[in-house]
Amino acid sequence: MGENLTFGVRKDLIRGILYKQLVWFDREKRAPGVLTSVMSEDVFLLNGMTTETVIILVETCMNLVTGVLLGLYYCW
Repeated sequence: MGENLTFGVRKDLIRGILYKQLVWFDREKRAPGVLTSVMSEDVFLLNGMTTETVIILVETCMNLVTGVLLGLYYCW
């Protein structure tokens, strides 16, 4: 899921950059090297954040379900 989100963000970012005018790249913070860095590092951090969040959410839900089922089994 995290990989799909990262792929979509990178695809949208590249699509947005491809349709810019050449004058847009004249600023230092929009240089091709900076944009490449953003695509590789910032999107990678987004992937790590979403993947960790999903893992923690699934683990918490599974622990809750297991705890409730064990509680019901031992109480009856």
